[in-house]
Amino acid sequence: MLKKILLLALLPATAFAEELPAPVKAIEKQGITIIKTFDAPGGMKGYLGKYQDMGVTIYLTPDGKHAISGYMYNEKGENLSNTLIEKEIYAPAGREMWQRMEQSHWLLDGKKDAPVIVYVFADPFCPYCKQFWQQARPW
Repeated sequence: MLKKILLLALLPATAFAEELPAPVKAIEKQGITIIKTFDAPGGMKGYLGKYQDMGVTIYLTPDGKHAISGYMYNEKGENLSNTLIEKEIYAPAGREMWQRMEQSHWLLDGKKDAPVIVYVFADPFCPYCKQFWQQARPW
């Protein structure tokens, strides 16, 4: 029974993957996850993807034989791709990050009643972060 449920759950993803045109599939094989399609200017079809948590836009030419990966600009010089990436990928990721941060615990280093409070996001293995921590002392 569990196998049937798992198989049914995978059907939508499989169906979507099969519908991708060959040029987009070729780009997908490079590690890009296709998230959604959208209508693009100039008779092109757009694909919004994600690669290493970065937004990627792919545009399929009207003949379906070529795909272009990158930003699309309109006649005013406005980046149409970035607007979509911000809305669909980065804004939701930012909201998710802030939710996780609200549930995290801060480490206090210094006096609670200090005249100035500095919040630092640091990597304990980063040499620059270590250098900052040392140079910021004494409180």
